[in-house]
Amino acid sequence: RRRNDQMARVYNASTALFPSIYLVQPPKHLTPASNATWRGLQANNVGAIVNESIRLSRNTAAGNLPVLPYAWDLYHAGTTAVAAEDVWMTMHQVWRPPLSTGLVMWGEGWRSVEKASMQNTTGPILLEAKKLADGCSAKHCSGHGWCTAIQEGPSTCVCEAGWSGAGCSTAAV
Repeated sequence: RRRNDQMARVYNASTALFPSIYLVQPPKHLTPASNATWRGLQANNVGAIVNESIRLSRNTAAGNLPVLPYAWDLYHAGTTAVAAEDVWMTMHQVWRPPLSTGLVMWGEGWRSVEKASMQNTTGPILLEAKKLADGCSAKHCSGHGWCTAIQEGPSTCVCEAGWSGAGCSTAAV
């Protein structure tokens, strides 16, 4: 945090913040319980990166800059595609409306493992997450806010400026 605070001059000159997320592939020998612990630690790490970026965003001169986390579609070692459960986990951790409402996936694209991942795993998951988030927000937040979780069912809403109430249905006067 202190180092980030010392870089305020850089953040104040920005129009958005782009934190990077690199996932580490779980070791192959983990028991199911250890694997769950590993994935929980990964989720906490991703959440901490996004939360720190939101804190920095709120402290900029402009205040509340968009936060657009980006992640590689391969694990940090660079040879294995990120597993579907880790893509979902990442989407759930970066979804912090109204400042962080998406994930930029990037890669080199020429590797067959990346092409297959984007077409068969990562791409469809990101589309499904967006569909769930948009549907939830339209249904439960009157189209004037965002659900705080990516899900079909009821969720707490974060309202757009000028709207309030549990379902963001009350216009400010």
